[in-house]
Amino acid sequence: MKGDRVLISRNKAEIVVDGDKLKGIVFFIIIEYFFFINLIHQTSIVHKSARLGKGIVLCPFTYVFDNASIDDYVLFNVGTGAGHDAKVGKYSSLMGHVELCGHVEVGKECFFGSGARVLPSGKVGDNAFEIGRAHV
Repeated sequence: MKGDRVLISRNKAEIVVDGDKLKGIVFFIIIEYFFFINLIHQTSIVHKSARLGKGIVLCPFTYVFDNASIDDYVLFNVGTGAGHDAKVGKYSSLMGHVELCGHVEVGKECFFGSGARVLPSGKVGDNAFEIGRAHV
C-alpha cells in the first residue's frame, strides 16, 4: 500500500489515515472502540430526504441533494456535491469541487481528485481513482 500511512495516538485520541483502502481497514479494526460523528459545515446544504451514514465529513460549501445516499466514512472536500439520487460508497474521498450529477453511483473506497465530474447516471466501481478535472 504505497503512500498509505496511519498515525494512532491513544493519549490524544487522534487518528490520521492517508489512503482510501487503508481507511477501510483501519475503521474496520477500531470501529468497536470509537463513536464516529458526522462533521457538517454550517454552509453545507443537505436535503431533508438525503441519507448520511456515520463518520461523514462535509467541508464548506458542499451539497447533498434530494434522495442522495452517502455511506459511512466519506469525505466531501470544499465545494463538492452529490446530485439527486446519487449514491457514494463507504470510505470514499472526494476532493475539492467534485460534481456527482443525478443518479450517479460510486462504489466503495474511491478517490476523486479536484474538479472531477461524473455525468448523469454514471457508474464508478469500487476502488476507483479519478484524476482531477476528469469527466466520467
